[in-house]
Parts: sequence; structure tokens; C-alpha cells
Amino acid sequence: MSILLLYKRIFTYSWIKRAIQIVLILVILIGVWLVVSVFTACIPLQAFWDWSLYFKVHVYCHPVNLWWGNAALHITSDLVVMALPVSGLVHISLPTDPNPALTDAGAFLVKPPQTTKVRHRRRFCPRLLVRP
Repeated sequence: MSILLLYKRIFTYSWIKRAIQIVLILVILIGVWLVVSVFTACIPLQAFWDWSLYFKVHVYCHPVNLWWGNAALHITSDLVVMALPVSGLVHISLPTDPNPALTDAGAFLVKPPQTTKVRHRRRFCPRLLVRP
């Protein structure tokens, strides 16, 4: 959501600001849906962790397809947020040579940072940090 607010501040075109507002509303709605679906994963919620409740009381849990749908919603919204600045950079009026380069640079700027890989290695592969 903070990236969308940054896009809203950076871009001045009315059409892209409108697109950013629409995507921002969709991201908020998807976020609310994800929170609600997680809080109601199982009714009662304790059954999500304690499987012995299945034998004691009536338990309802969401089907697995709901979790796949939630993941698809999350991934799709991330891809749309990443694609917004690229569509805005395509319409910048520059000489024809730098325009594709600028668009490519914008696509690389919204790529997730490489520091995530370093953090992942530190957390899950601590043996790589040991110096011989």
C-alpha cells in the first residue's frame, strides 16, 4: 500500500492517478478479505491448531481451494502494483532512444530487493556465515 501512495505522489498524469486509486481500493479490499478469511479459517478458530477438537465438537474449516484463491489474489495484486509504474513510464514524452531504456530501468526498480536473498540465507542457512 505504501508503494501505491508513493506512486500517487510521483506520477502527475490524471489517468494513472485514477488507476492508482482503483488499485489502492482493490488492495485494501483484498487485504480485508484475507484478514477475514484467516480469522475464520476454522470455526472455532482453535481447531486450526488443535485437531483433537474435530472429535469433540462440530468444526468447520475452509477448503484448501480458498487458500489457493487467496494466494492467487495476493500474487495478482502484487503484479498489478509492479506493472503500474511501467505503464506510466511508457507514456513519457522523451526522444525515442531513451524511452525503452527508461521503461526497462523502471521495471528493474520495482523488482524486489536483492537484500531479501541475503536475509533468507542468514535466517535459513547460518552455516554459510561461518568463516573458515
